[in-house]
Amino acid sequence: MFHGARQDDRWSIVRIAREAGIQLFPRRNRPDQYEANCPFCGDTKKHLQVHGQRDVFNCYRCNAQGGVIRFYALLHNISEESAKEELRGGDRGHTTFKRKVYRHPAERLSAKEIKALGFLKVPNWEELKKKDPARAKALADWIWREKQAYDKELQRMQRFVLKHFLNAPLNKGEDHHAEQNHSDRAANG
Repeated sequence: MFHGARQDDRWSIVRIAREAGIQLFPRRNRPDQYEANCPFCGDTKKHLQVHGQRDVFNCYRCNAQGGVIRFYALLHNISEESAKEELRGGDRGHTTFKRKVYRHPAERLSAKEIKALGFLKVPNWEELKKKDPARAKALADWIWREKQAYDKELQRMQRFVLKHFLNAPLNKGEDHHAEQNHSDRAANG
């Protein structure tokens, strides 16, 4: 019943985003599509895409994605079952939804990426979540903060290298000869 057809306005992803205080910026030449800062990863460069007609979202930074129920659940830090019930208003309808399990962005990193950040062991996320969910969340948050800092530093270094590479003379020998010719002309002139 729910493929693209909205039950009522309670299911509008655009309405839910606005009620949560997310500022939506319309995408140029794309009706009913918006960009926003992602509330899930703290993004400030509008990596979150919200498609109003299809009622789906996707953050290109943290890879959080899904439909209305997942969006509502993540915003309110509740399960998708609870989100479904809240959106339904307690109505016990016959709508069925496939439940997707939310994974923290740090859980999507490869073992190689986690080790490159300086962590010696790669966590067994499923086991850790069962044993100690709070510790699993804290570790995932820590790894994700380190990943963001690493990416930021990498971008800074890339900008530095590009800036200095593009401003440097292509061949030091050519530049030296040009300076020598200029000084010779000044001395003879």
